Amino acid sequence: MYTLATDETKQDAERPRTIVYAPGLREMAMGLEERLGGCEALLCTSDEDESLSPSLNSGVCWDSFPSGDPNVKLRIDAIRDRDVIFIMSHRTEYLFEQLAVLQFLLRFNVPRPLQSYADGKWKRSLPDGEYDECSVHSLTVVVPWYRFCQMERTCRWTVSSGKWHNGKATGEYVDVPTAQSFASLLSSQPTSGKRPLPPKQLLLLDIHEYEDLERTLDASNSWSNRSVAYDFTLGGGTYFSSAFRHFLKRVLLPSLSSVSSTFVVFPDHGAHRRFATMVQDCLPGIGAANVLWISKSRVGANITQEDGFQYSDARGTPHKMASSFPHGSRVLIADDFTNSGSTLFGGADIIRRHAQGEVHVSAYVTHFVAKYDTKTVEAFVNKLYSESERSLDDFHCTDSVADVVATLAQRVKKHVANGEPKRAHVMPLAAVIAEWINAQAPLAPRSGGNGVSCGDKSCCAAALTPVTKPKRTLCALSSALTLLAGAALGALVT
Repeated sequence: MYTLATDETKQDAERPRTIVYAPGLREMAMGLEERLGGCEALLCTSDEDESLSPSLNSGVCWDSFPSGDPNVKLRIDAIRDRDVIFIMSHRTEYLFEQLAVLQFLLRFNVPRPLQSYADGKWKRSLPDGEYDECSVHSLTVVVPWYRFCQMERTCRWTVSSGKWHNGKATGEYVDVPTAQSFASLLSSQPTSGKRPLPPKQLLLLDIHEYEDLERTLDASNSWSNRSVAYDFTLGGGTYFSSAFRHFLKRVLLPSLSSVSSTFVVFPDHGAHRRFATMVQDCLPGIGAANVLWISKSRVGANITQEDGFQYSDARGTPHKMASSFPHGSRVLIADDFTNSGSTLFGGADIIRRHAQGEVHVSAYVTHFVAKYDTKTVEAFVNKLYSESERSLDDFHCTDSVADVVATLAQRVKKHVANGEPKRAHVMPLAAVIAEWINAQAPLAPRSGGNGVSCGDKSCCAAALTPVTKPKRTLCALSSALTLLAGAALGALVT
């Protein structure tokens, strides 16, 4: 691990910060820029004009060769010796390029400004040693939706009647734990060099299961995050923070007329274990019997919800809910993510069957995945607005899965334009990310690093000069992965 900065490095807190973000995350990055201050935003070719033509104002150019293979360029003084915040996308078609940029920012070579080498198309700069080894000053990696979290452990599996089952002790197959695999990829180091690596820190939001993932990140010894024991009440730890806590305190609580008539229901015991103490901390006065879960059974990939609710007392002993939801209750179904919304709608149906009268039922997930599929989003919205099938009154999520949520917002906007109420609400993550970044102490480079190592002193001075840019420009990633890499990485997800 890296060490915390000393008084001599406090001036780094005033160093300009650069935001780099992946395709579809422009709004999140703009919101983050507004909240952080002191950010030098990059201009990407995709932000300049629709033709994607580069100019000297461009900060990042995510171009491609005619074959579709990536051909990425970055403006030197926009990243060198800067504190860079890199917001990564969940989209697998951009995954290789993002990992390549992540490696590059940690250590990259810049040919020295010699015309004789320019005349030779720079082919001899590296072999002749006429280059400067550079890096960012520090790197903060933000992964709003850690897509690979759904397989965080290794189980044994067998096949019976054409279906997978994990209840056989001698199962012939085992899972590839992609949560740890991706953590290892994020933690990998660039090729060796003379310049000390800059400190880097990682932020993940409302992670599904943290323990194995945290062990993998710790074992890499490559992150500078301050070691913090995971706290279920805060929803935070060394690499983790919670958008759900922000929602409870900033969105739900101000909307409640009475906490005592409010219930929070989780779709399974695992979610209750992760979030119950957070709910009681954020909603002062809510009783343990008002924080419930729906039991479910899982056989292979098949999940069945039970028609009833349980809660835990102060000692952690589970009890069945003996009464019904009183008339006028506010009931929130909450989870970290949903693949389709079926569990949310199913839970809402069960709640209404156990209600004494009219109750208001809403749902919240941090990550609205919806299978990354437009038709799944459309089906979700249609059911949300259906008078005959509607069981949810409102739905809340964040913009962590930005492309999916953009589709959600578009579909809901059509209903609102027809005079119907707005039933889906998106809470931007920018405030949550900014709060976490501002709470982190400055970190010093590894021993021997002074943040400047280029041989050309004028070149290094230019690195600290603010980038000339239009009044508001941010970096966006705009090219696709190669077909081969996309297929391979897509196979990893599926």
